[in-house]
Amino acid sequence: MNTLTTEIEQSWSIFHSRLKPDKQIGLHRRNSWELSYVVKGRGERIIGGETTNFEEGDFVLVAPNIDHGWFFNPSFTDEEGNIESITLMWTTELMIQLSAIFPDWKDVVVRFQSQKQSLQFDSSQNEKLIKALYALVREKDGNPGSRLMEVIVMVANSLHSNAERIGNVQLTQAESRLQEITAYTCCNYARQITIDEIAKHVGMNRSAFCTFFRKQTGKTYINFLNEYRLKVAHHLLSNTNNSISAVCWQCGFNDLAYFDKLFKKAFNTAPSDIKRRKIETCKHTHT
Repeated sequence: MNTLTTEIEQSWSIFHSRLKPDKQIGLHRRNSWELSYVVKGRGERIIGGETTNFEEGDFVLVAPNIDHGWFFNPSFTDEEGNIESITLMWTTELMIQLSAIFPDWKDVVVRFQSQKQSLQFDSSQNEKLIKALYALVREKDGNPGSRLMEVIVMVANSLHSNAERIGNVQLTQAESRLQEITAYTCCNYARQITIDEIAKHVGMNRSAFCTFFRKQTGKTYINFLNEYRLKVAHHLLSNTNNSISAVCWQCGFNDLAYFDKLFKKAFNTAPSDIKRRKIETCKHTHT
């Protein structure tokens, strides 16, 4: 199995948990999106420093890097003394990788990138989404890709309707700018992007932008852009039948030799090796 395919498999997870109230994880944070549905139980939850009561049917999307935790009341459990919940987690990187294959997903990425706070959904108005979550639990050990995509798209379509913002979280100006830069890169990496263009997009001049980006990330924007393009290229070579030259152009490179050189440096293997392994894997699968 190639490295990037493994990364994709590791970039999401779903848990249907039944456990004692005192076994629930305490206050924590993750760098992924977290969709949580309480099937059985009541208590208090903390998200972004805001404490709120919750009950069965509580349906919440927690944004990345926000402290959160559910604290269940031991008096409200099932007959075996357990609480029950479904939790789906996925990374922004997963959505970006999917957008490389499915152009419509660029809009999905932008919607999530613009979402700065956690949200509480009305479970009574999201029955289809909840049913899709249960279906994903059943299919997770099989071939859940299409169901996972369905759930994420349904969440994206609900971000600005039937949802209440929760948590006292404010992004700094620097964090907000970095989100804008990432979203713009995701939507435009397939064509040439100039420093002047991206700087103008976030309201800065070229010099200020270059200084800001290097200070925040430790790399130049061109390095960041090429790293992103190469990840997308690796994903396309590993998961589609597109030729190496087609992937090169699709990812915004206009020089095949330069693309090959950067790819080898980034992944310690050549694009042709990725294609060869994919062909061998397909042959093995069909024998």
